[in-house]
Amino acid sequence: MDLEKNVELRSFSEVDLRCPLCHHIFINPVLLSCSHNVCEYCVRRFWEDKACKVCPVCQRRISMDFPPVNLALRNWCETFTQEKRQKSSSGICSAHKEKLKLFCLDDQEPVCLVCRDSKLHTNHRFSPVDEAVIDNKETLKTALKPLQEILRKFENVKQSMDQTSQDIKIKAQQTETQIKAEFEELHRLLRDEEAIRVTALREEEKQRSQMMKQKIDETSRQISSLSSTIRDVEEQMEDDDVSFLQNFKSTLQRTQCQLLNPEKNSVMIDFSNHLGNLKLNVLTKLQKKFDKRFYKPLGPRGTYVKEECVTAFGVKNPENSMRQQHQSKTIYKTDYSDMPVTPSERGLSVSVECGPTTDDSVKVFENRTTQKCVTMSDLDSE
Repeated sequence: MDLEKNVELRSFSEVDLRCPLCHHIFINPVLLSCSHNVCEYCVRRFWEDKACKVCPVCQRRISMDFPPVNLALRNWCETFTQEKRQKSSSGICSAHKEKLKLFCLDDQEPVCLVCRDSKLHTNHRFSPVDEAVIDNKETLKTALKPLQEILRKFENVKQSMDQTSQDIKIKAQQTETQIKAEFEELHRLLRDEEAIRVTALREEEKQRSQMMKQKIDETSRQISSLSSTIRDVEEQMEDDDVSFLQNFKSTLQRTQCQLLNPEKNSVMIDFSNHLGNLKLNVLTKLQKKFDKRFYKPLGPRGTYVKEECVTAFGVKNPENSMRQQHQSKTIYKTDYSDMPVTPSERGLSVSVECGPTTDDSVKVFENRTTQKCVTMSDLDSE
């Protein structure tokens, strides 16, 4: 098999194994529909700026999306290159069996003296091998510098990306932990609120059950007393005539005793007290609890303190429009403690003025007091 390959290779010259675009030995050659061969990489680059695919040699239009690889030619090129490298490593020209003493500057390959005089290297420039080695090494060193600089930039970018990726994971884990902690706090508050309300329900159940037990016991006593009276009267009605008449007066008095009719006193649990606006009431309570957590320092000048307590003032119009009935109702108050530094900034206060208006604007006055108008429905909804 190797002998057949060698025979086939001898039928080709090195020129036949060179790409018409890059002029080097074919690397992964493809066979175009016009029967020309081109390196796969070279033809891809050639077609990048072309409106349509054409052969780089004959300019014929190529109909196929991408031509197939010429496996036979690729094998010949690989064999040729391998043999050439083996012979070049020994310092002997593969074509003329002469020592490689020169370096062709145009073809960038070592050649012998016979190669220099051949048509293949007509009008080419040559350099001694030892000089070419020094020059080419310097050329490669110079060519490597931009690559090394780009490599360094890529490594720095990758390092930054790795750090960013790690930071993303860390921040995501921290955020997830915080989210779980916040929801666990909500769950805890909800469980506490549930326990409080269930305890209140059970306490009311206990109290009302005790009340019902007392009423049941009292009713049972009355039933027993009435049953005894009825039984005695019925027995006396069975007595002989004389005895019946002798006891008639007292028996009649027993049937005419004052007895209260049984009352259907309801001691049922007021379920509306436990279930009415349950979600809204719980959310409002939780909101107040969370409001107390917003104690934020404002830096070296002082701290912001939030206090809940406060009053608002409401006005209702009675039937007599000449008079005004005043109501005061606590809505909200915010105090700022230990915040200002200058004496003119001390004493900052916020008040809420409520009246029958829909104007919800907030105004800041020279006395550093903020007033806000709210509707009476806002008061009634509190």
